[in-house]
Amino acid sequence: DCFNEHGGKLTESDLVWKGFDDTVGSVIAKLQKEICRVAEMVSNMTNAVDVEFGTPDEFVAKDLVEDYISSHVFNRCTVRMNYSEEAFAEVLGERNEIAIKVCKDDFNKILDNIVINAVKHGFTEEGKTYYIEFDVAPTIINGCLAVGISVRNNGNPLPKGMTVEKVFQEGQSTSGSFGIGGWFIKSAVEQFGGEVDMNLF
Repeated sequence: DCFNEHGGKLTESDLVWKGFDDTVGSVIAKLQKEICRVAEMVSNMTNAVDVEFGTPDEFVAKDLVEDYISSHVFNRCTVRMNYSEEAFAEVLGERNEIAIKVCKDDFNKILDNIVINAVKHGFTEEGKTYYIEFDVAPTIINGCLAVGISVRNNGNPLPKGMTVEKVFQEGQSTSGSFGIGGWFIKSAVEQFGGEVDMNLF
């Protein structure tokens, strides 16, 4: 569609598809990085399980989500974050924030995978108003107080042939891709001490 819309001539700044801010140049850069990673895996006879994650730093989850939203352009949907200071104050008292340890680049890749798949597979009806909401709230993980980040949207649930069980499995794809997006989300979240699940409504 992008190719046809521009009469067969593309520039680095052209948007690849409506709904996300990936340009031709950024997609090529990502493809080059992924090709190098896959080539290295093949040459070493390894698999995606050997992917390396970045070094974690301490962040406030709300700030990470706000930064992600403000640094992206969402043409296909409206995006907002729901956050309640009162909810954190209720469980934390005067200490109204919980720091999380994560690599910011990996955190952004997690959200990229979620948003891109929502746009690509879920936002398929022309003229419909779609939204993505990030909910940041206190939660419990392994008996410890933690931060929960929920991402929800009003698009189609899952593509035909995909199930909740398959989403986070390596190599599962309905579009001919490598099928590591969902696997990366789960692996990255668990790498930094979190848990991930998925609910269909």
